[in-house]
Amino acid sequence: MERVGCRHRRRQRGELRRPGPGHRGHVQRRRPGHGHRQRRQDQNARYKNGTWQGWSPVGTWQAKKIAVAGLPDGSTQTIIIGNDGNLYHAVRSTDGTWTSWNAVDGIGTATFQAGNIAIAALPDGSTQLLATGNDGLAYHNIRNANGTWQGWNKVDGYGGATGFAASSLAITGLPNGDTQMLAVGNDGKTYHAARYANGGWQGWWATGMGAQKVAIAGLTDGSTQMLATRN
Repeated sequence: MERVGCRHRRRQRGELRRPGPGHRGHVQRRRPGHGHRQRRQDQNARYKNGTWQGWSPVGTWQAKKIAVAGLPDGSTQTIIIGNDGNLYHAVRSTDGTWTSWNAVDGIGTATFQAGNIAIAALPDGSTQLLATGNDGLAYHNIRNANGTWQGWNKVDGYGGATGFAASSLAITGLPNGDTQMLAVGNDGKTYHAARYANGGWQGWWATGMGAQKVAIAGLTDGSTQMLATRN
Protein backbone atom coordinates (compact mmCIF):
# COMPACT_ATOMS: atom_id res chain seq x y z
CA MET A 1 0.00 0.00 0.00
CA GLU A 2 1.18 3.51 -0.84
CA ARG A 3 0.18 6.15 1.70
CA VAL A 4 -0.82 9.25 -0.23
CA GLY A 5 -2.85 11.23 2.21
CA CYS A 6 -3.60 11.47 5.90
CA ARG A 7 -5.65 14.34 7.22
CA HIS A 8 -7.10 13.57 10.61
CA ARG A 9 -10.34 15.41 11.00
CA ARG A 10 -12.90 14.74 13.68
CA ARG A 11 -16.46 14.56 12.42
CA GLN A 12 -19.73 13.90 14.21
CA ARG A 13 -18.65 11.80 17.16
CA GLY A 14 -20.85 8.98 18.27
CA GLU A 15 -22.44 8.41 14.84
CA LEU A 16 -22.84 4.79 13.79
CA ARG A 17 -25.52 2.24 12.91
CA ARG A 18 -26.28 -1.31 11.88
CA PRO A 19 -29.74 -2.38 10.85
CA GLY A 20 -28.62 -5.76 9.58
CA PRO A 21 -28.90 -9.32 10.83
CA GLY A 22 -27.66 -9.83 14.34
CA HIS A 23 -29.11 -6.58 15.65
CA ARG A 24 -32.73 -5.87 14.78
CA GLY A 25 -32.97 -8.11 11.78
CA HIS A 26 -33.97 -5.48 9.27
CA VAL A 27 -32.19 -3.89 6.34
CA GLN A 28 -32.21 -0.42 4.87
CA ARG A 29 -31.98 0.63 1.26
CA ARG A 30 -31.22 3.88 -0.51
CA ARG A 31 -32.28 4.78 -4.02
CA PRO A 32 -31.94 7.85 -6.21
CA GLY A 33 -35.37 9.44 -6.21
CA HIS A 34 -37.39 10.25 -9.30
CA GLY A 35 -38.20 13.67 -10.60
CA HIS A 36 -37.14 16.08 -13.31
CA ARG A 37 -33.42 15.23 -13.52
CA GLN A 38 -33.16 15.33 -9.73
CA ARG A 39 -31.29 12.41 -8.26
CA ARG A 40 -32.79 12.82 -4.83
CA GLN A 41 -32.11 10.14 -2.24
CA ASP A 42 -34.86 8.05 -0.67
CA GLN A 43 -34.59 5.64 2.25
CA ASN A 44 -36.48 2.43 3.04
CA ALA A 45 -36.25 -0.40 5.57
CA ARG A 46 -37.33 -4.04 5.43
CA TYR A 47 -38.00 -5.39 8.92
CA LYS A 48 -37.13 -8.90 10.04
CA ASN A 49 -40.82 -9.94 9.92
CA GLY A 50 -40.84 -9.18 6.19
CA THR A 51 -42.77 -5.89 6.33
CA TRP A 52 -41.49 -2.69 4.76
CA GLN A 53 -41.23 0.81 6.17
CA GLY A 54 -41.84 2.52 2.83
CA TRP A 55 -39.78 5.03 0.87
CA SER A 56 -39.12 8.48 2.30
CA PRO A 57 -36.84 11.28 1.05
CA VAL A 58 -33.48 11.94 2.70
CA GLY A 59 -33.37 15.73 2.76
CA THR A 60 -32.88 17.60 -0.50
CA TRP A 61 -29.43 16.35 -1.44
CA GLN A 62 -28.93 15.07 -4.96
CA ALA A 63 -26.51 12.25 -5.67
CA LYS A 64 -24.98 10.52 -8.67
CA LYS A 65 -24.08 7.36 -6.72
CA ILE A 66 -24.83 6.07 -3.23
CA ALA A 67 -23.65 3.35 -0.84
CA VAL A 68 -24.66 2.43 2.72
CA ALA A 69 -23.36 0.21 5.54
CA GLY A 70 -24.87 -0.89 8.85
CA LEU A 71 -23.02 -0.77 12.19
CA PRO A 72 -23.34 -3.01 15.27
CA ASP A 73 -24.99 -0.27 17.35
CA GLY A 74 -27.92 0.04 14.92
CA SER A 75 -26.81 3.16 13.01
CA THR A 76 -26.03 3.40 9.31
CA GLN A 77 -23.37 5.34 7.45
CA THR A 78 -24.01 6.54 3.93
CA ILE A 79 -21.66 7.91 1.30
CA ILE A 80 -22.66 9.65 -1.90
CA ILE A 81 -21.12 11.29 -4.91
CA GLY A 82 -22.76 14.68 -5.18
CA ASN A 83 -23.58 16.48 -8.40
CA ASP A 84 -20.23 18.26 -8.02
CA GLY A 85 -18.41 14.93 -8.17
CA ASN A 86 -17.25 15.14 -4.54
CA LEU A 87 -17.63 12.36 -1.97
CA TYR A 88 -19.87 13.08 1.03
CA HIS A 89 -20.61 11.14 4.24
CA ALA A 90 -23.56 11.15 6.66
CA VAL A 91 -24.89 9.04 9.54
CA ARG A 92 -28.43 7.92 10.37
CA SER A 93 -28.73 7.29 14.11
CA THR A 94 -30.87 4.59 15.69
CA ASP A 95 -33.57 7.16 16.50
CA GLY A 96 -33.96 7.95 12.79
CA THR A 97 -32.22 11.33 12.83
CA TRP A 98 -29.55 12.23 10.29
CA THR A 99 -26.32 14.18 10.61
CA SER A 100 -25.49 16.78 8.02
CA TRP A 101 -23.56 15.74 4.91
CA ASN A 102 -19.82 16.27 5.25
CA ALA A 103 -17.32 16.32 2.41
CA VAL A 104 -14.67 13.66 2.86
CA ASP A 105 -11.16 15.11 2.70
CA GLY A 106 -9.15 14.39 -0.41
CA ILE A 107 -5.44 13.82 -0.86
CA GLY A 108 -4.05 17.18 0.17
CA THR A 109 -7.36 18.82 -0.74
CA ALA A 110 -10.60 19.61 1.06
CA THR A 111 -12.66 17.23 -1.11
CA PHE A 112 -12.26 13.87 -2.85
CA GLN A 113 -13.49 13.59 -6.43
CA ALA A 114 -14.84 10.07 -6.92
CA GLY A 115 -16.13 7.94 -9.77
CA ASN A 116 -17.22 4.76 -7.96
CA ILE A 117 -17.80 4.22 -4.23
CA ALA A 118 -18.35 1.41 -1.72
CA ILE A 119 -18.47 1.22 2.08
CA ALA A 120 -18.25 -1.61 4.62
CA ALA A 121 -18.92 -1.74 8.36
CA LEU A 122 -16.66 -3.50 10.87
CA PRO A 123 -17.45 -5.01 14.30
CA ASP A 124 -15.40 -2.33 16.11
CA GLY A 125 -17.68 0.45 14.85
CA SER A 126 -15.35 1.64 12.11
CA THR A 127 -16.11 1.75 8.40
CA GLN A 128 -13.86 1.29 5.40
CA LEU A 129 -14.36 3.08 2.10
CA LEU A 130 -13.24 2.00 -1.34
CA ALA A 131 -13.45 4.54 -4.16
CA THR A 132 -12.00 5.36 -7.54
CA GLY A 133 -10.49 8.81 -7.81
CA ASN A 134 -10.58 11.15 -10.80
CA ASP A 135 -7.53 9.27 -12.10
CA GLY A 136 -9.61 6.07 -12.29
CA LEU A 137 -7.48 4.30 -9.67
CA ALA A 138 -8.78 2.62 -6.49
CA TYR A 139 -8.23 4.26 -3.09
CA HIS A 140 -8.98 3.04 0.43
CA ASN A 141 -9.91 5.01 3.56
CA ILE A 142 -11.01 4.24 7.13
CA ARG A 143 -13.42 6.16 9.34
CA ASN A 144 -12.63 5.17 12.90
CA ALA A 145 -15.32 4.55 15.50
CA ASN A 146 -14.50 7.88 17.17
CA GLY A 147 -15.21 9.80 13.97
CA THR A 148 -11.63 10.48 12.88
CA TRP A 149 -10.36 9.52 9.43
CA GLN A 150 -7.20 7.67 8.44
CA GLY A 151 -6.77 9.36 5.06
CA TRP A 152 -6.72 7.91 1.56
CA ASN A 153 -4.25 5.22 0.50
CA LYS A 154 -3.79 4.25 -3.12
CA VAL A 155 -4.45 0.53 -3.50
CA ASP A 156 -1.60 -1.42 -5.10
CA GLY A 157 -2.35 -2.91 -8.50
CA TYR A 158 -2.34 -6.44 -9.83
CA GLY A 159 0.98 -8.18 -10.40
CA GLY A 160 3.09 -5.41 -8.88
CA ALA A 161 1.47 -2.47 -10.65
CA THR A 162 1.55 0.82 -8.75
CA GLY A 163 -2.23 1.31 -8.97
CA PHE A 164 -5.43 -0.55 -9.72
CA ALA A 165 -7.76 0.96 -12.32
CA ALA A 166 -11.35 -0.14 -11.66
CA SER A 167 -14.68 0.44 -13.37
CA SER A 168 -16.73 -1.19 -10.58
CA LEU A 169 -15.88 -2.05 -7.00
CA ALA A 170 -17.37 -3.46 -3.80
CA ILE A 171 -16.22 -4.06 -0.22
CA THR A 172 -17.58 -6.01 2.76
CA GLY A 173 -16.59 -6.45 6.41
CA LEU A 174 -16.15 -9.75 8.25
CA PRO A 175 -16.61 -10.71 11.92
CA ASN A 176 -12.83 -10.97 12.53
CA GLY A 177 -12.19 -7.40 11.35
CA ASP A 178 -10.99 -8.30 7.85
CA THR A 179 -12.46 -6.74 4.74
CA GLN A 180 -12.72 -8.32 1.31
CA MET A 181 -12.98 -6.43 -1.95
CA LEU A 182 -14.19 -7.22 -5.45
CA ALA A 183 -13.46 -5.04 -8.48
CA VAL A 184 -13.64 -4.99 -12.26
CA GLY A 185 -10.27 -4.04 -13.74
CA ASN A 186 -9.68 -2.03 -16.91
CA ASP A 187 -9.40 -5.36 -18.75
CA GLY A 188 -13.02 -6.18 -17.91
CA LYS A 189 -12.03 -9.01 -15.56
CA THR A 190 -13.06 -9.47 -11.92
CA TYR A 191 -10.41 -9.30 -9.19
CA HIS A 192 -10.55 -10.07 -5.47
CA ALA A 193 -8.45 -8.65 -2.62
CA ALA A 194 -8.48 -8.72 1.19
CA ARG A 195 -7.33 -6.34 3.90
CA TYR A 196 -6.63 -8.09 7.18
CA ALA A 197 -7.51 -6.72 10.61
CA ASN A 198 -3.80 -6.07 11.29
CA GLY A 199 -3.59 -3.76 8.26
CA GLY A 200 -1.86 -6.21 5.93
CA TRP A 201 -3.15 -6.86 2.41
CA GLN A 202 -3.59 -10.05 0.40
CA GLY A 203 -3.27 -8.28 -2.97
CA TRP A 204 -5.45 -8.70 -6.04
CA TRP A 205 -6.25 -12.17 -7.34
CA ALA A 206 -7.76 -12.74 -10.79
CA THR A 207 -11.01 -14.68 -10.47
CA GLY A 208 -11.25 -15.45 -14.20
CA MET A 209 -14.71 -13.89 -14.54
CA GLY A 210 -15.40 -11.15 -17.06
CA ALA A 211 -17.88 -8.66 -15.59
CA GLN A 212 -19.36 -5.18 -15.77
CA LYS A 213 -20.61 -4.69 -12.20
CA VAL A 214 -19.81 -6.55 -8.97
CA ALA A 215 -21.10 -6.91 -5.41
CA ILE A 216 -19.85 -8.78 -2.34
CA ALA A 217 -21.36 -9.67 1.06
CA GLY A 218 -19.69 -11.09 4.17
CA LEU A 219 -21.34 -13.78 6.30
CA THR A 220 -21.06 -14.58 10.00
CA ASP A 221 -19.01 -17.73 9.36
CA GLY A 222 -16.28 -15.66 7.68
CA SER A 223 -17.19 -16.61 4.11
CA THR A 224 -18.25 -14.17 1.41
CA GLN A 225 -20.72 -14.36 -1.44
CA MET A 226 -20.23 -12.46 -4.70
CA LEU A 227 -22.44 -11.36 -7.57
CA ALA A 228 -21.39 -10.11 -10.98
CA THR A 229 -23.07 -9.03 -14.19
CA ARG A 230 -21.30 -10.79 -17.04
CA ASN A 231 -19.94 -9.14 -20.17
